Amino acid sequence: GLPVRTSGHGITLISGGFDSPVASYMMSKRGCKQTLAFFYAYPYVGEEVKDKIIEIARVLSRYQNGLKLYIFPFGEIQNEISKNCREEYRTLLFRKYMMDVASRLSYRLKADSLIMGDALGQVSSQTMQNMAVLDKACSRLVLRPLVGHNKIEIIDLARKIGTHDISIIPHDDACSLFAPKHPVIVPKYDYWNEYLEKNDSYELVKKCVKEAEVIKFNLRGEIID
Repeated sequence: GLPVRTSGHGITLISGGFDSPVASYMMSKRGCKQTLAFFYAYPYVGEEVKDKIIEIARVLSRYQNGLKLYIFPFGEIQNEISKNCREEYRTLLFRKYMMDVASRLSYRLKADSLIMGDALGQVSSQTMQNMAVLDKACSRLVLRPLVGHNKIEIIDLARKIGTHDISIIPHDDACSLFAPKHPVIVPKYDYWNEYLEKNDSYELVKKCVKEAEVIKFNLRGEIID
């Protein structure tokens, strides 16, 4: 691969699953400096979810000295979205607001892109049409290094880099808690645009970024000041 920091800076949206840690590794291999962003849906999930993300970040810190993890309080935003949108659009809007928060952080840190662990067609929010509507609403370049991978390939890579045994640990997932029975596969732009016009996210996003917890790691995975 290429030396880290030679190919720009990305904000990686990280979760406790297999995909996003592997996506982070793949971008490190291409010389991309990264800052990790985790969306902590307290009080809908417990502390064990946060602890799991910290352990994943310890592994990923082997590939970048001084790796930073931003933990954003996201429960309030999820609650607001759930109250105001059509049920089938919940998951898609959760992801949109996550990208809004990560984009705001990217401007603050002068990062060039967002990095996501999406694989085409893997779940409802990762259809081509849903990825397209999210990208059109995002002001930053969105990179998806796993877009053509299947789950077996992703899990094999997770074993290789050392995140598999952490990712496989069960954890609460607020997105699943709020998940609609029939999530939208092909979004309607009329409704999407109407919702965004009527529901200004500026203050919620600003508050979420302001209240983030920041953890920094050295190459040994130790938390440093």
